[in-house]
This record gives sequence, structure tokens and C-alpha cells, in this order.
Amino acid sequence: IKLGVPQVRLTRRKGRLLRDGSVLRIGRYLFRDAFIQQLKNGRWHVMKRIDGKKRYPIDVVKIPMAAQLTTAFEAEKSRMLDEEMPKQLRYALKQQLRLWLAR
Repeated sequence: IKLGVPQVRLTRRKGRLLRDGSVLRIGRYLFRDAFIQQLKNGRWHVMKRIDGKKRYPIDVVKIPMAAQLTTAFEAEKSRMLDEEMPKQLRYALKQQLRLWLAR
């Protein structure tokens, strides 16, 4: 899933660069106090700073995508049934007729 190039914007207050005001924008999603990290396998994670955690004050951001994936899958499934299924059935019928007539 490609969401476009991420943009990180930092705010300056009284000439000092603050991390707390950083805003990460990826696609239509906006994450405050977040940054991106590339893993060893090449994937990217969006990490967010969490207050109140003792040991590791960062957490992976999770975007709920189940609904979008389900609707995209259903649309693609119906498109394939309408467009690809007749082609596949025609090919299979020709193949069976060729095998039966070759006897």
C-alpha cells in the first residue's frame, strides 16, 4: 500500500527546534509526535512517542484498514468474476473439446 512521500514538519518556538511539535503526514493520515523507521527487512514503521511509559516511550502506530481492504477485495472479486471467468471457462471448454476430439 503506497500512501505517498511522508512529510515531517517541526515547529520552532523562540528559535529552538522542538520535537514535541513534530507532525508526520503520510497520505491522508496525520500523526503528531511521530517519526518513521526503516527495519532491516526494508519495511517502514511509523513510531509514536507515548507519555507515561517507563521503559520504551515509543509505540508502533496501527491504522485500521480492515474495512478498506474488505471493500477493495469484494470489488476486485466481482470484477474478476464478470471479466475473467468467461475467458477461463471458454479456454477450459476449448481444451476439453480438443482433448475429446483428438481421440
